[in-house]
Amino acid sequence: MLLLVCTGLIWGTIGVCGRMIFSRSNLDPVEVSWLRTLFAAPFCLLIGYQSLGRDLFRVRPRDFILIAVFALNIFVYQFLYLIGVRDVGISIATLLCLCSIPVLVSIYSVVVQGEILTRPVLFALIGAVLGTALLTLGGGGKAGNGHVAIGVAAALLSAVGASAYNLGSQWLVRRYPPITALALGFPVTLIVFAPVMRGGHVSTDLPWSVWLILLYMGVGTQGIAYLFFQWGVKTESATVASIVTLLEPVVASAIAWAAFGEQLGAAGLIGALLLTSGLVLLTFSPPHPAAAGEAALV
Repeated sequence: MLLLVCTGLIWGTIGVCGRMIFSRSNLDPVEVSWLRTLFAAPFCLLIGYQSLGRDLFRVRPRDFILIAVFALNIFVYQFLYLIGVRDVGISIATLLCLCSIPVLVSIYSVVVQGEILTRPVLFALIGAVLGTALLTLGGGGKAGNGHVAIGVAAALLSAVGASAYNLGSQWLVRRYPPITALALGFPVTLIVFAPVMRGGHVSTDLPWSVWLILLYMGVGTQGIAYLFFQWGVKTESATVASIVTLLEPVVASAIAWAAFGEQLGAAGLIGALLLTSGLVLLTFSPPHPAAAGEAALV
């Protein structure tokens, strides 16, 4: 639970970092995602090799393909979210993306996996979704560049990809250490999307502040945060994991208020209260049946 909380706090800075990069450079969302992966890949490879040695590369060919697809999905839903931030602003993009994730994960878990939603988890789910909606709407974030249809579609598609990541993480951590998928998957992402970078806006003329933000996004929000999430889902269900990481809009709104003067408002305060109440409910409620089963499998 603590690792998932840390993940939500770190991920809460992604939208603000993206907005700062867009305001200081001509980089587009795909370029930002590729450059942050450029920093994340060697970091995860180093951590993985130091932790596992040559065992890091002892992966079945079929599983390696799945790991590659897993990493490509991360890249795609990351830049889709950044498109939403650019086109409709941090608040709306965060609302559409994050509020959809626990709903999609819960529907999948109940219908496909047969997961039973206990009363505390159900109440936390409802409170988290309502709280996130109130928080992001009450934040009053500045709008994007006006491409509303594109931004809304990108944010919703990002939620689908993020939901698949939440569910796929549980499959991976049952078979391999959490660092394996990141250390082996991110280099594949760099290679696959390298052609997209040709003729782009990347140059040595980028401000040093942009490079520092990209370094933080790569090592912090992508390397460390995703590793924390992988560890966290070893003992928590996909539904609980998706709810806890809704801490992201709390952090995003707080930074937006401090850095850009965005006001939280009464609705935002109520939303933050609902969200944190759901987190407390999850923390002190009895273990989730699915979570106990998953922990026994690892």
